Amino acid sequence: MVVNESADRAWAIYFTHPGRHGADAEKDTTEQRSSSIQVAELTLGDDGWLGCDRNADVRVLLGE
Repeated sequence: MVVNESADRAWAIYFTHPGRHGADAEKDTTEQRSSSIQVAELTLGDDGWLGCDRNADVRVLLGE
C-alpha cells in the first residue's frame, strides 16, 4: 500500500500471475513465469470500510 498524505490518497499495489491457471499452471514456461503489477486507488466508504474499484483508471504521479 502506498499513501500520499498531502494528497489524501492511497493505492494498493499488488502482483498477479495471469499465466498460472488450469492444468498447465505448474509447467515452466514464459507464460507461467510472467507477472503483472496491478494498481487500484483505495477509497473510504461512508460506512468506514476501505474499498477499491480494480477496473477504474488510476493516475499515480511518481516523483516530485
